[in-house]
Amino acid sequence: MFELLNGLTPFHSTKREDFEAKVERSDYCFKDSVVPFLTIEALSFISQTLQHNEHERKCISELINHPYITTSFPE
Repeated sequence: MFELLNGLTPFHSTKREDFEAKVERSDYCFKDSVVPFLTIEALSFISQTLQHNEHERKCISELINHPYITTSFPE
């Protein structure tokens, strides 16, 4: 989802060491042009999926019930 919205992988780097450090810190950022189009629910959902610490990262059964997934939008 992050890559679809942002056009790059969340921990994009050209060096392996930088990539691993970004993953460990859960260090990612959206392009400035994308941020105005993201809802709080979308940011929360993405944040919960990109946590390096498995105890902080939500499991699929929790994510499937996240408001970003369950909220109905008007047609």
